[in-house]
Parts: sequence; structure tokens; C-alpha cells
Amino acid sequence: MKKYRIIKIIFTGISVLISAGGFQLAANTRAYALTQDGRFYFTPQSRNLLSGCESTINIQISTGSNYSNAANVIINYNPNEISILDSDPYTSGTQILPGSAYSNYADNVVDSENGKIRLTGFSVGSNLSGTKTFGIIKFKSLPGVLQTSLKLQFTNVGDTLDSNIAETKSGNDILGSVGSSTYTFSEGNCYGDVTSPTITPIHPKNYEINISQDSGVEVEICDSDSGVNIDSIRIIIDGASYSKKDINNFFHTGDSSCYSIRLIPKSKFKENTPVLVIFKASDFSGNEALKTIIFNITPETAECLIQLDEKLQELYTCRNELSTCLANKCDLSQLPQTGERKSLSEQLGFPELFSILALIILILHPFWRNPESKDTLNKLIPRNMPIRIVIFVIGFALSILGAIYEISVLSTITVVLYIGTMLLLILKNKPN
Repeated sequence: MKKYRIIKIIFTGISVLISAGGFQLAANTRAYALTQDGRFYFTPQSRNLLSGCESTINIQISTGSNYSNAANVIINYNPNEISILDSDPYTSGTQILPGSAYSNYADNVVDSENGKIRLTGFSVGSNLSGTKTFGIIKFKSLPGVLQTSLKLQFTNVGDTLDSNIAETKSGNDILGSVGSSTYTFSEGNCYGDVTSPTITPIHPKNYEINISQDSGVEVEICDSDSGVNIDSIRIIIDGASYSKKDINNFFHTGDSSCYSIRLIPKSKFKENTPVLVIFKASDFSGNEALKTIIFNITPETAECLIQLDEKLQELYTCRNELSTCLANKCDLSQLPQTGERKSLSEQLGFPELFSILALIILILHPFWRNPESKDTLNKLIPRNMPIRIVIFVIGFALSILGAIYEISVLSTITVVLYIGTMLLLILKNKPN
């Protein structure tokens, strides 16, 4: 009995080992049974873009249920419809921007003559699983083009001469499908909407007089780019603010491209009192607009304000012309001149006044006079050394000013005489 029990245990162990080996073999077989569900596609796959403006699309890679350590893509496009922008200015030719799917990229080439893009990515020691960005394409439409498409080159499953996604262990191609793309182009601002809505008061108009106390306020607010945000509109009448929420007072027609608004104030306008109205609005890009009007003012005030507006408009025109001129680096001498700067001596009517004064001081200075003389000049000009030095310094400073403002024979001679005088005094007082 014991013998049969031992045999049973042995057979049971063998069965378990065989079963375990079978399961392991099946598992290994499943691990190497590749599912070719890899995929390349574009994001976005379709979109309306601005003509002539830089646009960006991503090349996405998905490994499906597999792991990958390398892939390559071939994309065909029409070079007569779009121009691919270079993303690597330090490398000759045109390249697109590599993505983050693999750690290394090579064969990054844009053939602009034949309309073909190639990009290869690979990783060493790591694998890609899931979906990531394989590359980024930046391009512009050419003039007059309304539509274009980019096509991923893919013949059939397993073809290694088209786009490919390599499985890590076997190196086999697991690319099973690719996406398509179509893009349309329309006119617009390449920098987005940077223009504020336009606010046009219909009734009353600015500076209008004799408006009825129970009159309403009408205005048009338009924006041809991103459109007017109706929720941003505020109409403030003498401090009282109205918006779309005031359903019994605020009435509008139209759409975001242009709204016509009629406002019925909650109270009548004050008699014989100016009314101030402020209009505020924003578009969906955040550009703000503000307009202020005043009405029911006296005819004299209205006339004065109209004239002031005309003068301000002239100033704005001059400012814009100057800004344009500076932006174009034009010759500023062509602009109206307000006058040339003149030196003080010229403004006094004597161009060499400083030099003449300096020369007179030098001639009359005690250094050149007989200290024993009893004439009037010796009595007027002190002869003690500190005052002599001060007078000499003043004269020398005037000679320098004369030379700075106008270099002439007189100014040059005056400076030379002062310098020569200083040298003579130094030599005279030099101890033996």
C-alpha cells in the first residue's frame, strides 16, 4: 500500500511539472504572438487655419498592445500648397521638430521639391508603450491655397518600405493603420484678435442738445474677429450701470459680430442738466473698448467741445505720422521744425561775447599791470594774490566757454593767451 502511495505522489509531481511547463509555454507563445495594432495619426486631423500664418500639427504614435523601441514615418504633402517651416536653424536643410516618443531621432529630412517628410526615432535601453508625440510639423499655406492634406505613407501591414513601428523583442513591424488629415485656410490676422470692438452711439450722439427727458439710448457694438461678448457690455448713465441682466431695460438684437442695443433708463434724464453716458465692451479675446458721450449741454459748450475734438484729432494725426516716420527710420529733418537751439552768446546777439570778455579781463588783470601805478584801474582792481587768482580763473573759464560755443580765431587766441600766461607765472615763481 505504501509502495502505491509513493508512486502516486511521484506521478502527481510529474503532472504538476508538466502542467506548469505547459502554462509557461503557452504564456511565452502568447508573449511573442504580435498584434499589429500600432498606429500613426495627426492631431488635429482637420481644422480651419489662417492663410499665410504659421500652423502646427502633431504626428502621434500609438504602440497599441505592444512595446516599441524604434519607428520611422514618411509623410507626403503638396509643396505647391504649403511650405514646411524649418525647426532647426543650426542644421542645413529643413527639419521638423522631433517629439518625445523616443530618446533619439535621426533621418530628419524635409524634401521640399518632392513634398516628402522623413523622421526616424529610436531608444536604447527603454521602450515606448502607449501613445506619445512622434514629431511636430510647422507650416504655412501658400498664397491662394484654400485646402491641403498630409498623408502618412502606408502600403500594408508588414511592409518595411513605408512608415513602420518596430516591436522591441522581435523587431517586426506592428504598424496596422494610419490616420488622414485635411486642413482648410481662410483669411485672418496671424497674431490673433488684437482689435477692440467698435462702439457707435446711434442716439443720442455726442454733444447733442435738446434730448427728451424720457429718451432711450441706442448703440451698436461690433467686432468682426472673435466677436462681442454680450455679457461684458456695460452702459453707465450718470453713475447707474446697466447690463444684459437688466431684462426690463436692456434690449438687444443681432449676434456676436454686431449687436444693436436699446436701453431704457430706469429714471428720466434731469432737466437742463448734462447727461454723461459711458459704454464698455470686450470681445472674446479680451480686448476692451470704451466710449464716452455727453449730451444736453448748452450750444456754446457743444461748439467749444467740437472744436477741441478737431484740434485733438489734428494732434493724433501728427503723432501717428511721427510714429510711422520713426518706425521707418525716416529723415527727421523732413518733419516740421520748431527752431534750432542757439548758444547763450548767440541769443544775446554777440556770437563771440564770452571770448571778448575773457580777453578784456586778461588785459586788465593785475598780472600785466604795474603795481606801483596810481591810475584808476589799480584802485578798482585789488592786487592781493587770492583775488587775482579768482579773477584769472573767471577769465579762463569765459575763454573756454567761448571756444565751446564757437571755435573761431578770437576764441582760439584767447585760450592760448590764458594758457601762456599760466606758464609764464609758473616759470616766474619757480624757485631758483
